[in-house]
Amino acid sequence: MTFQQRLLSLARASIEEEFGTPFTVDRDTLFRQFPELAEKRATFVTLKTDAISLRGCIGTIIPQRPLFDDIIANAKEAAFHDPRFAPLQMSEYRRCSVEISLLTIPQELRYKDTSDLRNKIRQGLTE
Repeated sequence: MTFQQRLLSLARASIEEEFGTPFTVDRDTLFRQFPELAEKRATFVTLKTDAISLRGCIGTIIPQRPLFDDIIANAKEAAFHDPRFAPLQMSEYRRCSVEISLLTIPQELRYKDTSDLRNKIRQGLTE
């Protein structure tokens, strides 16, 4: 399983635990396989129904906890505590896609004016 697949699997397992499915993810084994799961990272977990309609999105901007824990917490928050939606129901969950965004630490972006700012903003790029 790739790192990205493992992250999605972890998010899904944490949501399914709330529906009564035992959480069988072995933290120590995963940390040995993917040491980056122990690094403090900020994430957003987004749920969409039928792959298009937002159903929940919660995240952190500044790293506060290990990636493993951040994904679990944000997946549960997106599914059951996004204030814009009622808690996710199992019937909806079956139609949900899960997206995970890994954030970099925010950095100050200096600019002269609006035009300069527009030229510096690039969606989807990392440095």
